[in-house]
Amino acid sequence: MSKIIVAAISSIIVFLFNDIDLRFKYLITVIILDIITGLFKAFIKKEINSSISFKGILKKFSYFIILTISVIIGNILGINNVLRNIVIYSLILNEIISILENFTAIGIKIPKALMTSLTVFSSQIEEESNLLEKEKEPKTRH
Repeated sequence: MSKIIVAAISSIIVFLFNDIDLRFKYLITVIILDIITGLFKAFIKKEINSSISFKGILKKFSYFIILTISVIIGNILGINNVLRNIVIYSLILNEIISILENFTAIGIKIPKALMTSLTVFSSQIEEESNLLEKEKEPKTRH
């Protein structure tokens, strides 16, 4: 029975998110790390609040709704995982920024090289988004 349940859940996840690839695993990882570092920050600053934690969990859940929408739209537009991957990268970047903000709030200094790499990562996401925009522009006849 448990194998059937696992298979059903796996099928639903693959249907909703198109693939459980390394990008998706990275997204899951940074979401978990953000939750953990948020709890660290709340504990150290003595700001633990179940209402704020619940809002944070809802925000994380909304990421998966956004991701599902990107899969649906990508499939409708015939670009499959292109949009999905850009959305995943954007969500990963948001989560990493949040993790680093949590660390900064508790006095942990972030290495400059890491901050620089985030700027590069952000630029690459922007470039991919611009390419997607150009790819889907209507073709004009000559």
